[in-house]
Amino acid sequence: MIDTWLGLSLVTSAFVLVSWRRKYLDSRSHPPLPPGPRSLPVLGSVLSLDDPFRPWRSFNAWKHIYGGHNIGGNMLVISHCSAGDLVYARLLSKRVVVVNSEEVAKDLFELRSMIYSDKPQSIVLEP
Repeated sequence: MIDTWLGLSLVTSAFVLVSWRRKYLDSRSHPPLPPGPRSLPVLGSVLSLDDPFRPWRSFNAWKHIYGGHNIGGNMLVISHCSAGDLVYARLLSKRVVVVNSEEVAKDLFELRSMIYSDKPQSIVLEP
């Protein structure tokens, strides 16, 4: 009986220690993320979605709830970024950054595309 309790407590302690260490190392190895809904250990923020089949409605609502683009004490250097234009959520095992503004999307995905693209830069010389 004592061996069972000892084994169970050791397994539980190991699980808690590994979970805490993983979370601690995860937070140190990534840059600060935009604000967003709190996430549960396995489900993430899935329960925060009003309608899982139409997540864009929840994303639009989160724009007003989690408004603000002050990340880790540093203001983002995006010229058109206003409160709630960027929201972070973890949906199951996927990390999602929601861009809620057309101007910010153009700035990030068109004007800064070379920063985020992993394709090699093509340099063509013209005669």
